[in-house]
Amino acid sequence: MTGFIDGCGILTYHTTPRARQLTVVFGARAAAEHRDVLDRLRTFFAGAGRIYGASGRVASGRARRSHLLRIVRPIELMRVVRHLDEFPLQGPRAECYAVWREMVVVRAAYHRTAAPERLFGLARRLSALSSTGRMRRSTRGEPRRDPDASA
Repeated sequence: MTGFIDGCGILTYHTTPRARQLTVVFGARAAAEHRDVLDRLRTFFAGAGRIYGASGRVASGRARRSHLLRIVRPIELMRVVRHLDEFPLQGPRAECYAVWREMVVVRAAYHRTAAPERLFGLARRLSALSSTGRMRRSTRGEPRRDPDASA
């Protein structure tokens, strides 16, 4: 599983625009014809998360159907952490994982309360390590700049 996560795993977070809430997210995306891989990953993590249908565009501009496994509950994220602690990532995501893991631990300690500033500091570090930059999506889906990111 670690190899699949190293290649297709998503270690990220989501912020809400007004409530100053931060949700730590583990995800994995697979082409529609490979949904069974996500089903097995979800089963491996004891039914954690949900699988959603998703669509996107490939380089040619054609639509491409895919599925996304998304895990956000702190207790379920800890299952991912336990696995990745036992079988560490070996690629470039290893450094991202160290920051993301700390975010999971902090979020679990403050579950259902306002996110502490420490969590937003970790989010800035994860964004700096991420190849996707600092763009985030709000709860309504419109792109916005992370308010805590330095310019």
